[in-house]
Amino acid sequence: MGLLPRLPGIALSLLDGLADLLYPRICLSCGCDADSSDPLVCARCWSLVKKMGAGICLRCGAPSAAPVERCGSCAGRRLHFSFARGAAAYEGPVRELIARLKFDRVSAAAVPLGKLVASEIESWAVHDRPEILVPVPSSPSAFMRRGYNQADLIAGEAGRIAAIKCAPALARRRGVRSQVGLGREERLRNPENTMSVRRPDLVRGLKVCVVDDVMTTAATVSECSRALVDAGAACVCAVAAARQ
Repeated sequence: MGLLPRLPGIALSLLDGLADLLYPRICLSCGCDADSSDPLVCARCWSLVKKMGAGICLRCGAPSAAPVERCGSCAGRRLHFSFARGAAAYEGPVRELIARLKFDRVSAAAVPLGKLVASEIESWAVHDRPEILVPVPSSPSAFMRRGYNQADLIAGEAGRIAAIKCAPALARRRGVRSQVGLGREERLRNPENTMSVRRPDLVRGLKVCVVDDVMTTAATVSECSRALVDAGAACVCAVAAARQ
């Protein structure tokens, strides 16, 4: 009789082992066998992830030799967020995960990226932590091509881990050019007046955090922040899984 209660657990272990044999857990970054502790990213790739650290611009989150209030990238620009941060540098495994998510339609890559975003948010001071996460919306054509909005998946996973509500409150106006392949000046101008808030009731009076996959000039998250502030958000910050 004492063995009977243990049988379901033993059976599950055997099924897990069989599943690993039939469907090996492969690291989404390097393609090697993943570890049992993380079925999506191996320990080696996690060790190669470069966190942004203290050497950043305290306003836009751009890499800097030392902490600065405003950097050469954002000085003189009107930014609509209170601060922006990147969870990790856009290189190595993080860059590969984002490529898998955006261009190979591997939606599972959003899980480790969301984990990075959640870790970044949880490192902030209590008064900086948001009450709601709002993903940067994708264009209709990008959504049709992928079948999902990658920022939405990242924000959803980050919100699940950090216990923060996530809502797709923003919409992107049609006819907007993609930022991919544009030069710096074009990247700064391209997002202007392209975002609107479709559900102001979701953000009114709240501390909002805009979530994106990659942040380069911070122009897109600034435009998102403008729309959210205009819709009545109490304050807006931004975070991306990776920062260039």
